[in-house]
Amino acid sequence: GVELESVFAREYGASLGMVRTEQDAWATGFLVWLKEAALRWKAPSVRIHVSARPRYVPGEEPLGFESDDGGEAAIRKALVRAGWVFGGRSEQPVQGEWIVDLTVVEPTEVWIGVHRHHEGHTGYPGGLLPCDLPDESPSRAYLKFVEAGRLWHIPFQAGDVVLEIGASPGGMSFSALERGMTVWGLDPGRMDPRVRATFGDRFRHLRISIREIRPDSLPVAPTWVLLDMNVVPEVALDGFEQAWHVTRARQAAKGAILVLKMNQWKLADEIPAYLERLRRAGLRDLRARQLPSNRQEITVYGRGEG
Repeated sequence: GVELESVFAREYGASLGMVRTEQDAWATGFLVWLKEAALRWKAPSVRIHVSARPRYVPGEEPLGFESDDGGEAAIRKALVRAGWVFGGRSEQPVQGEWIVDLTVVEPTEVWIGVHRHHEGHTGYPGGLLPCDLPDESPSRAYLKFVEAGRLWHIPFQAGDVVLEIGASPGGMSFSALERGMTVWGLDPGRMDPRVRATFGDRFRHLRISIREIRPDSLPVAPTWVLLDMNVVPEVALDGFEQAWHVTRARQAAKGAILVLKMNQWKLADEIPAYLERLRRAGLRDLRARQLPSNRQEITVYGRGEG
């Protein structure tokens, strides 16, 4: 039931140790143990989550890579042969439900953990939110927007006005536009032509740098501010603060999503300072996580006053 405030942990729980899986006998023994444990926990149901330890940088998986080729499929088959029936992928656990996590480190090595589901967990095996990148999306930033929304249950609505700082080539904008929002993309760089071709006038390109933004750059205050700039966090936060105040977002926005690049991993030590700076800017209930689609970066979400 503990909520672990970790930026870099996608899933967590109590570790119960490791088992070898050269043969199926372990699966039968595991299910016997699970039934006994469920009685001790007074649990009407226990869910099993099977996932593999991530082995590739997101977006750099080899050609032909399948998410189930890390050993999960073999573990699932062994459990099915032993008498376990898995539910559908879309079936979500309920608050307080017991979940046993099987993490496949190697095809023959599985680590077992257990946790009780609450809002600090995604509800998906290994904390991997189900999200596919459409062929028409200009970039993988599309996934960051979708994953953040699902993880933190962000109340996006059709008709919201989005200001995206560092919008080129348009992956995050594309995702927001798909959901019926209007997007103002601020970036001196070129946008992928598919963004305007698909969504027309709901996308407006402000081809200026963040230093050039003025109170009249947007006719209305944005509902959401997004930021994904390929700069060090301090520079990104400078740009965010300027846009947050100049566009009246602090008074009107429902919130903001920022992707901060950890150009050097030692910058991870500065994350508390970055979050405190965002609190002073006016964001509340801040959450930070290295999402499954993030590379050497983290995503931060905070609620605004709107």
